[in-house]
Amino acid sequence: MHVVKQACDSVSLLEAGKIVEHGNIEQVITNAAGSLASTLLPLPGDAPRVEGEGSILDLLYTGDQATQPVISSISRMFNTDVNVLAGSVEQLGQQQYAHLRLQLAPDADLEAIVNHLKSGGIAVTVKGAK
Repeated sequence: MHVVKQACDSVSLLEAGKIVEHGNIEQVITNAAGSLASTLLPLPGDAPRVEGEGSILDLLYTGDQATQPVISSISRMFNTDVNVLAGSVEQLGQQQYAHLRLQLAPDADLEAIVNHLKSGGIAVTVKGAK
């Protein structure tokens, strides 16, 4: 996978000899439901078990978004605490990509936060809502 990360601008996933996922790196990374996104940008080790309450979000983003203060802007804009459970930021080809797993405070406005992130071009998957 290291060669793909450094040299390729598109990638395909084969299963049983058939292409099941294909696209340029940015399309594949921002497809949170796809297998290639988690393969190319895995969270380090096993993401920790979450104790306590609060919604869990997985964020996948690229380019300009990967250099923006996403977490602090959520905290300020929505007046809520954000806990980083795991994350990775990598250079794939000529572009920077990030994959973060966050836990929001139990009283956070989940729908508003998800809508805000998506409107900024960030792929969001809600892993658990409490």
